[in-house]
Amino acid sequence: MIIHKFIKIKNIVPLHALKFNPMKTTKPLFLQFFISSVSAWLTYLAHEFFHWLAYTFFEIKTSFELNTIKVQDHSEIIPDSKLLIIYGSGVLFTFSQSLYCYLRLKKKESIWLTALLISAFELRLLAAILNFISPSDEGKISLILGVNQYTFSFLLLGGMGWFIYKLINGKKHTTKELTLIFLVVFISIYVFSRIKI
Repeated sequence: MIIHKFIKIKNIVPLHALKFNPMKTTKPLFLQFFISSVSAWLTYLAHEFFHWLAYTFFEIKTSFELNTIKVQDHSEIIPDSKLLIIYGSGVLFTFSQSLYCYLRLKKKESIWLTALLISAFELRLLAAILNFISPSDEGKISLILGVNQYTFSFLLLGGMGWFIYKLINGKKHTTKELTLIFLVVFISIYVFSRIKI
């Protein structure tokens, strides 16, 4: 015991003071692929599901074809007030998903939440790109409201883009992880959109 009096240990850092960030260690490649793909597919499916719920609420007969909703009676005239809710239902859910993931990521790190946030953003980003060819949900909402076709899409992407900017700036993920998630999600959304069932 006496020897301890003559030993001076400097610069000792208590274990509880160490900051450990599990996201800084790269996850297994297969796990990243799996989580990114499933997140993209779930986001796409949920988006269409909420469109279907809106159609069903207004008792409009449709067919749910996994990645799209088709109205069965094309002669049926749907008022603009109902179309706003129908088109807005999927968009609102997707934005809510991105907001929820962003807020949760401020408190808790999760590769699932990160992938779901990126999936929501990329789904609407792709819709915004396709909006230049044919009106997307956001484009149709804008036209019904009597504004430029790209207005609502621009506003929505602005909000979701801010979440992505804060995610990247937070430096809680490696560049390799984020790049892989962005790429796999993009490919997964495209593949899912091409499935015919």
